[in-house]
Amino acid sequence: MEGTMSEYLLGEGRLELEMEIEALIEQAGIERPPIHPRRVARRLGITLHARKELAARGAYLRRGDSEFIYFRRDDRREREHFAIAREIVQRSLFGEIPPGRRPPHADRLSAQGAMMLLLPRNFFEPHAEALDWDLLRLKKIYTTASHEVIARRMMHFKPCIVRIYD
Repeated sequence: MEGTMSEYLLGEGRLELEMEIEALIEQAGIERPPIHPRRVARRLGITLHARKELAARGAYLRRGDSEFIYFRRDDRREREHFAIAREIVQRSLFGEIPPGRRPPHADRLSAQGAMMLLLPRNFFEPHAEALDWDLLRLKKIYTTASHEVIARRMMHFKPCIVRIYD
């Protein structure tokens, strides 16, 4: 990979990652939003385990022919969804390569891929255009993604300003 990770994700790399994620969604048999990462995992044969005390937000593990994702239990379901999506993407991109031997940008790629898994281009872009990129209306369709993830994903399509009031 030439250049920085940012340059990669702004260029051909984003398209490659989008295609990888869309293939993953198709493999899981998901045909419309919202994308439920638990359903994707189940359809890919991955067993999920929630743990309140888990240090990381998520971890992928393979034992023999069995695959597991452990994720930290959270009061906000969207955080659990993102953690599961991130581990599904890491599994797809890096398989059983130990974390210490993965490329330095693996975490960032996995986070970008998780966003794309929750909000795939082929579903999200037409909805966003039809709803004039209204974040609150998009959230009603993409219930598994947080407002922040939706706002960040919007920036993949066109320059925009997002205001957040707390």
